[in-house]
Amino acid sequence: MANCRICGKRLPLFYRDTVCRECRAKLQLELADITKYVLTNKDITNEQIDKLKNQDRTDIIKLYNSLFQNFSSDKEVDAQEIATLRKLQNGLFLSDAEVKFDERLKPYIYVQAIRNNTLPEVELKNAQGIVLKKDEKVHFVDGAILKEIKSVSLGYGGGSQGVSIRIASGVHYRVGGTRGHIMREDKLVETSRGVFIITNQRIMLNPTSIKSKSLNIPLSKIFSYSCYENGLELYKEGHEKGYFLEFLNKSSVEIVGMLLGYLTKTN
Repeated sequence: MANCRICGKRLPLFYRDTVCRECRAKLQLELADITKYVLTNKDITNEQIDKLKNQDRTDIIKLYNSLFQNFSSDKEVDAQEIATLRKLQNGLFLSDAEVKFDERLKPYIYVQAIRNNTLPEVELKNAQGIVLKKDEKVHFVDGAILKEIKSVSLGYGGGSQGVSIRIASGVHYRVGGTRGHIMREDKLVETSRGVFIITNQRIMLNPTSIKSKSLNIPLSKIFSYSCYENGLELYKEGHEKGYFLEFLNKSSVEIVGMLLGYLTKTN
């Protein structure tokens, strides 16, 4: 037989909860009180975080989700709300994956940073061989796939088999045969994949394989760019064909668009 993980009381046989009924009722009341406080004050105290450590992890994640949905109901998450959610996440050791940080909160962090003219600085990891220049700061890092427009052969078309002429027993000669013309089509073809980086001076793609293509474009050389649901299309001065970058995280397109819009105007 197990004991209640909070008060130590012996639990009934075949009891499925990890806490007794009395402690469960107290936990539910505490959770409701904390939720009300956070929604009202847009803050959470260290004492409340300590109390939440007694809650089931699933209930903690539900609390985070509920707070985020409430904070973002007006399509905005302000600096105070961001700080509260980050304090809750860090204090209870919730992973970015558990709270869907990259997808949900990260874009709002960049929105607030751009409004305050103070872009987030990101630690550069898993990017071997990248040497930053003087006064260069990293503002964004994510995995990406580079695709470029390539002319792909589709085979031959318009050919003719010609005419077969018998010149002896069992011997034929074919005349007029042709394979026709080569048919080609422009397609987006993957040319590299690796770590995509935006700094205050340039954008880069650091490939995961030494055989893959790298990308290094100064911000001043970006001629134009367009953001799509599935990636970023970018053109460099003096380069006729564009680059298409597909990111591992869906929210990255939105963040990259905001950063390029800000950095290309300030550089």
